[in-house]
Amino acid sequence: MFKASIDYIKENAEKFPEKPSVRVEDNYITYKELVGQVHVLSNHILDRGVLLQEYIVVYIDRSVDCIVSLLAVSNIGCIFVPIDPVHSENRISYILNDVKPAIVLSTSALADKLDYPKHKILCVDTLDFTQPDYTPVNVRILPAYGMYLLYTSGTTGNPKGVLVNHGGVENLLEEIKEEWPLEKNVLQFASLGFDASLPEWSGTLAKGGTVVMIKNRKLTLGNELLKLVQDQDIAFMKMPAAVLTTLNHEYPLPALETVVSAGDACNQDLVDRWGRNKEFYNCYGPTEGSIGTTRLQCFVGNDEVNIGKPAQNLYIYILDESLNPVKEGENGEIYIGGKGVSYGYLNRPDLTAEKFLPDPFNGVGTRMYKTGDLGSWLPDGNVAFKGRLDNQVKINGYRIELEEIIKKIKEMPAVLEASVIPVFEEKLQYMIAFYQSKEDTNLDEEIRKHLSKKLQDYSMPHKIQRIDKFELTVNGKVNTKYLHENYKELLEETSVDNEAVTVIVEEEDEFTKDLKAIWMNILKVDSIQNDSNFFDMGATSLDAAILMGEIEGKFEVAPSVLDLYENATFGSFKKFLEKFINVFN
Repeated sequence: MFKASIDYIKENAEKFPEKPSVRVEDNYITYKELVGQVHVLSNHILDRGVLLQEYIVVYIDRSVDCIVSLLAVSNIGCIFVPIDPVHSENRISYILNDVKPAIVLSTSALADKLDYPKHKILCVDTLDFTQPDYTPVNVRILPAYGMYLLYTSGTTGNPKGVLVNHGGVENLLEEIKEEWPLEKNVLQFASLGFDASLPEWSGTLAKGGTVVMIKNRKLTLGNELLKLVQDQDIAFMKMPAAVLTTLNHEYPLPALETVVSAGDACNQDLVDRWGRNKEFYNCYGPTEGSIGTTRLQCFVGNDEVNIGKPAQNLYIYILDESLNPVKEGENGEIYIGGKGVSYGYLNRPDLTAEKFLPDPFNGVGTRMYKTGDLGSWLPDGNVAFKGRLDNQVKINGYRIELEEIIKKIKEMPAVLEASVIPVFEEKLQYMIAFYQSKEDTNLDEEIRKHLSKKLQDYSMPHKIQRIDKFELTVNGKVNTKYLHENYKELLEETSVDNEAVTVIVEEEDEFTKDLKAIWMNILKVDSIQNDSNFFDMGATSLDAAILMGEIEGKFEVAPSVLDLYENATFGSFKKFLEKFINVFN
């Protein structure tokens, strides 16, 4: 008989009521307290007249209140729509207008930031969760019920809402609960606004483990993150390969048993570093396939990493343009079938019909999802990932449509042509935007300002470069292969007349030079000024975490990401860091 995660959590509250369920820094809530608060909040939501399977937005920072809210929405048979408060105002406004939720669960500190009717916002931090006489709310959850509506990255600020049902989620969780040590301490690393977070918090609580959370803006990388993993006896952590590459795999983590790479491409070097004395998994799966579709247990010393086989009750089809299966070793498009296929896109019947097709291999009435990913079958039945069919890429775990960025650049009248390429280096993933301008004018700053108004921060190119002209293919299209092969040389070229320019350079001390070098390396720029703003130059929160890790390695101090938010220009951050170092020295 089907049971939802919330049902398992209620059972766990009976089995070990005093065990910590969620821990945030030094505070935690027991399973008994967690379920009690879920029932209290469930009653408050129902008192607002909310009906079964209505949408409820959860707009709360990483916290116990956030987990309680997500569970309470599931507990009453409604659909939660998580929005991370660190997202841009445009994204938040778009989601609210698209969903039109019955109510919004938030906190007093965040509610005023929402452009939504105040009578439809419930601030959970104002509620009394100590009520001894609350009425238990027990709604029977069916596998066909929608569990959550999750918005994909949305390069241009118009993300797509994917509706996922309980059956798809629980199908995956049932299998990974048996393989992964989710009954122990599990790091909650992924943003609660992304589906990668579901196995971390929902799977852990369903198995009876402890979710260890890091507050927003305190999330950092480097030894500070590893120290938390060490101090909290973390047994399981899951994060993108781009993040794992920045961490010191030799840091002593005796409790860590399992490491999972998900969200972007993983290589064998990463397995060789992190897989010693630990289990290592590489996972693949779009939101439309309910969290994860395939996974592979990887081993030290193998030749290469693939994405493995599909989970139970899920199917992978690799098809040609006529929807015929390809032969072993041939490339084709990856389609997903089975229980994990979601319901499609909210308010987008056209796109749903285009991407969710009848499944000819799995019986009448079933559907398969057209991923747009290329793959091939390996002799052992595993799947090799071969990239994207279209111009969509994944940078640091975010899905980004390169064509949409190009369109935004070409909106500018002074731009003749533009192209954007992704660059994947050993420890870095970033984008370079090339453009050709009228009258050979430099538009770097104008384009950056224009894009900052149109794109999400993680969609911003790290480098914007004018070139004299684009190399074209025989079909007259921009030769992106040439850009990929020659981007380093193109970035080094300059059309500045050195004889006509007089530059006065102030001598810099070694500390300033070292700090500038770190900023320039992460931001992919050639120079940094005192008024250069880290985030205005296209950096994301992940870039900020990487910066903190680099600073710790160079200067042996560990400031937090919050310090960077409060001192975002180079000049102010430099002054802060000098004082910070002096305090510890």
